[in-house]
Amino acid sequence: MFSDLVGLYVLMILTLSWYVGHLPWELPALYSALVLTAIIIKTQREYQRGRFITQLKSCRGELRSGSTVLIDGLMLRYDSILTTYHLTIGAIASLIKVPSLYLLHKPEDKHAGIFYTGVSLIFGWWTFPSGVSLTTYNLYKNTHGGETISIKDLVDPNLENNTDKFKRLKARLELEIQKNLKPSPINLKKSVEAIKSLKK
Repeated sequence: MFSDLVGLYVLMILTLSWYVGHLPWELPALYSALVLTAIIIKTQREYQRGRFITQLKSCRGELRSGSTVLIDGLMLRYDSILTTYHLTIGAIASLIKVPSLYLLHKPEDKHAGIFYTGVSLIFGWWTFPSGVSLTTYNLYKNTHGGETISIKDLVDPNLENNTDKFKRLKARLELEIQKNLKPSPINLKKSVEAIKSLKK
């Protein structure tokens, strides 16, 4: 957010200097208004996406049990895949990346991200030095189905890591028990913590 505001500040200084220098200041002023609008929309979208994830997590039990839940007009299951498209707007000193709301991933829908791709194609390049590379990456992602994430990863982001850690701890404890050794208190404590984190 700070870098977005820095980009807006640079554009406003540019507009003011053109105005004082009796140059045509309307174009930088219009572009500054576009950047300000993008910052406002980005902030709003981030809030909406955070609220969406909170609602998903409140339905964690139903999703894990295989039920379907309705959130923001989307029928979701634990194995559903969501996609996000991004539009980029270069603001000379920073690149503003505005996400879409979460959408159900439909591989056959090739035109879902066309708006985000079009805006990025026109306005994404105008950041130095990284505008070209980041916009190119963004255009590639948008034209290849967007950024995908599963409901499972949104609801339980660390489940697989905790499961792997738990399996390693369990294997270590079983090895100590097979050797007729008393399990160390540290390993027992780690196992209990891993089991508690899995139940959340």
